[in-house]
Amino acid sequence: MPFPPPQPKKKRQTWLIVTLSIVGIVILGSCGLICSLGLLGIQGFVTQAQKQTLSIQATVNTQATQSVNAQALYTEVTNRTPTFSNSLASKGEGDWIDIGSDSTYSCDFKDGTYHVSISKKGYLTNCDFSRFYMNFAIQIEVNLLKGDYSGLVFRADSTGNKYYMFEYNQQGEYSLFKRTDPTVSMDSLTWGIATPYLNTNYGQKNVVTIIVRGSSIYLYINQHFLSQVQDETFTSGYTGLLADDTNKPTEVAFSNVKVWEI
Repeated sequence: MPFPPPQPKKKRQTWLIVTLSIVGIVILGSCGLICSLGLLGIQGFVTQAQKQTLSIQATVNTQATQSVNAQALYTEVTNRTPTFSNSLASKGEGDWIDIGSDSTYSCDFKDGTYHVSISKKGYLTNCDFSRFYMNFAIQIEVNLLKGDYSGLVFRADSTGNKYYMFEYNQQGEYSLFKRTDPTVSMDSLTWGIATPYLNTNYGQKNVVTIIVRGSSIYLYINQHFLSQVQDETFTSGYTGLLADDTNKPTEVAFSNVKVWEI
């Protein structure tokens, strides 16, 4: 038996139902699309955050590995018999270190140690060892008596105008610089805080160790690894001791130097 023909009302209702169904499908589809996009967006953020976390973790792991390797290198090198050692209590044999002074600087032995001082603001003085090294480790006791910065110069050229320079101050900050041109500012290779390893009071000794092998430079304070830098600008040169008067007259006492050729 055939169904009766739809009545207008029912027809309108049927049209409405169909229309609402279509609209509903569109809305649901849109919602699904939007929700999917939203979910994808959230997943994108999560993925990006995960990538950043993994990147940070990888960096931490790399630094931890470098630290372990650098500490092992320190132990391996310093357990050897030094190529050269001197207490720096007096000039001793050979003309191997600067002695001299003028109205602004001094390099001389005093009170059983080797003193380097500078009184001209914005200047540093470098008292040279007459020793030339390529791959080496140098370790020395450094005592900042007053002023701004104490440190070492290494792989310097014969003019004393091009070199690497490591220094630290009473606030516990350390820096490694590279000087390629005396007419312009030095390039900073690394900077950091050495506390709690560094003794920051005036008159307290710190054992500074620098290991240089190829393009790798390793920095240590009191047997603790600070930083590693890669730079191949200078491959060999002379070493020296410095005092840096950034803002006020500076005096540094050095003692017990050891050098290992590696």
